Amino acid sequence: GLGLAMTMRLVELHGGSIHVDSQVGEGSTFSVRLPVQPDAESPQHYQVPVASESSADRVILLETDEDNAAIVCEMLTAAGYEVIWLVDSDQLAAQLEGLRPVILVADLALLSQNLEEIKAVQLAITALNTKVLALMGSEDGVPSPMAHHDILRKPIDPKVLLEKVRQITMKRA
Repeated sequence: GLGLAMTMRLVELHGGSIHVDSQVGEGSTFSVRLPVQPDAESPQHYQVPVASESSADRVILLETDEDNAAIVCEMLTAAGYEVIWLVDSDQLAAQLEGLRPVILVADLALLSQNLEEIKAVQLAITALNTKVLALMGSEDGVPSPMAHHDILRKPIDPKVLLEKVRQITMKRA
């Protein structure tokens, strides 16, 4: 609620637009478009860098807890990653193929229990050489059927998060 309202206001202030595609029972996809600001003479305007098609620093976050998501988004964005936050695993395999992230940071408990869907996600991860950092609560004792490269326990420690992501992706400060 509040996050979307703030995002909409910021996008409008930059002369952009937000578009939503929503289907009942399927979820919603929000697209944000920001214009490139060619006026370099005005020092008071921030120039939004044009995103490259490279996914070398793209992260998909699968998490429903807003506090954990805020920590992950803030820390990884500050470290130079582009973070895309998903709150459910519907169409996760397609999202992985389309967005081509270097790492998936995911609460694996949110994955569908359908083995076919887990296989599709695992195949996408393998095909793209995407790494997986599993977010697990302290009460989560049962391992996930999906393979992962490392585990980060909740509540998330920002320093440990950054260390693990850098280690997995081999990105240095």
